[in-house]
Amino acid sequence: MSTPKEWNHGEADPAAIEAFTQYACALGDELPEVQAELPQILETGTAWIDAHQLELAFFDDDAHGLLFTGLIKRGAEAYDTSNETAQNRELAIAKNGLILLTHRFSPVLEREAEQIIDQGDVSLGIRLSPHGWEAVCDAFTDRHLTEQFKKEIPDLVGDVKERLGVTPDNEQEYQLRVLAFNGAFDREPEERFKEVTGIRDLPTAWVEEDQQGEKTMFLPRPLVRGIRDNPDVLPRRRTLKHEYVHTQTDYSIEPHTSIGVFLDEFHADVGSGDERDWAYPEHRADYHAFNQDGRTLEQALFSQAPQDLAGTVRGLAHEVGLNSAVELAIVPPEESQVLSQDNYSRNLRTLLGTPLDCIQRIANLEENTFET
Repeated sequence: MSTPKEWNHGEADPAAIEAFTQYACALGDELPEVQAELPQILETGTAWIDAHQLELAFFDDDAHGLLFTGLIKRGAEAYDTSNETAQNRELAIAKNGLILLTHRFSPVLEREAEQIIDQGDVSLGIRLSPHGWEAVCDAFTDRHLTEQFKKEIPDLVGDVKERLGVTPDNEQEYQLRVLAFNGAFDREPEERFKEVTGIRDLPTAWVEEDQQGEKTMFLPRPLVRGIRDNPDVLPRRRTLKHEYVHTQTDYSIEPHTSIGVFLDEFHADVGSGDERDWAYPEHRADYHAFNQDGRTLEQALFSQAPQDLAGTVRGLAHEVGLNSAVELAIVPPEESQVLSQDNYSRNLRTLLGTPLDCIQRIANLEENTFET
């Protein structure tokens, strides 16, 4: 067993290596596939930590540790094949995924981090200071309608709460802002908001998480008025349901990248209820492909508490294996969703295909098999 030359000869933080070792060993106790390859995983993971001076803080997040171990496992397994093409592909998947996952915690990857931020999707409000973002949002918020609609939301999303297992005791707090836009006949307020914030493509609705972890649901005024006037109109209500699920879950762990985005949006659609309510119609094909041969996402998506990226990846790992679970966590989302344009995400799209491609490989039991 050997590791790539560029993954060696760094300045490792012994505490980071120890944190990884403890995490991988604990995961080995949970997943036999990790235990079976633990020596190779530890060797390859230590080499990455060493070469990229990975910081101890990286392992504070359970999702970081889980995805890191899974990608390291995939890279280590690549050396078990004599097929050079397959080996290069697997190493490329592992390397691109690891760069996206670790770049904020590695001084060696500082240049890559700058490129990811510059080329990837700009988070809403990132060009403003937190105080500036708050001031702009205040200026564009319809306070009266916000207060009224916040009281009405619980009755409108009752079925979603039941599906997610949300109760008054465990519901995650969130703020609501109804933006004072006027719809198709008067785009001026919307255009001014985009100009001031620097947002290129304004979503119909969205949930934003600040640096303190507080979430805010943003809904345009025409949408809210439409829901209040006729709550049974599916396109309007499904948007509310979809965004409500986002307030109760935490999937996107790496800003500016596509990591976790597919599972985040997929979970929000499935969690919103009937397929007719889903915000992204392409998820129907994803969902049904995964239900072939008795396989189901329900257990992985909704059995974990809290419902977050680590919980879902762990649940998927028990269902379909760690490699496939991690693949679904790093695959860039469908084109109709927000797709990071950094080089590494584009590489992963080329290597992995679409989420549906990944799911079909899993459903067909073709995951990660090599000619040896």
